[in-house]
Amino acid sequence: MIRLRPPTIDGPALPMTGWKATAYPSSDMAHGAIDGKSQAPWTTQGAQGPTNWFAVDMKRPQKFHQIVLDTGGDANAYPRGYAVYLSADGDHWGSSVVRGEGQAPITIIALGPQTARYVKVVQTRQGVTDPWTLSSFTLH
Repeated sequence: MIRLRPPTIDGPALPMTGWKATAYPSSDMAHGAIDGKSQAPWTTQGAQGPTNWFAVDMKRPQKFHQIVLDTGGDANAYPRGYAVYLSADGDHWGSSVVRGEGQAPITIIALGPQTARYVKVVQTRQGVTDPWTLSSFTLH
């Protein structure tokens, strides 16, 4: 019998000092997902849809291999589907490096070794009435 283990967080999170977070439909609370406090999470404030996204500018290229999306314990606020895009300049994103389905309450996205300045996670599912909430967004 083969047993599949759920993914685990691999290594420490990159320091997020000086990073900038933006999001759609609203960037107002986006920084709350990268401030290390998880007291003021970012949320879509409405139903999830394929136009929702969350992005970070790390201010310089950084090496990482994993993204962790934490809803802060809300079992319904995880991204039902996602695509991850990387960019060197924040304007040209190219093709997604990975696509998948989120898990509640923590989605761990394995990427393999990557180097980028900008990272964007795009919601790919429609018809979910729950919002997408990020209490914490970390790169490892």
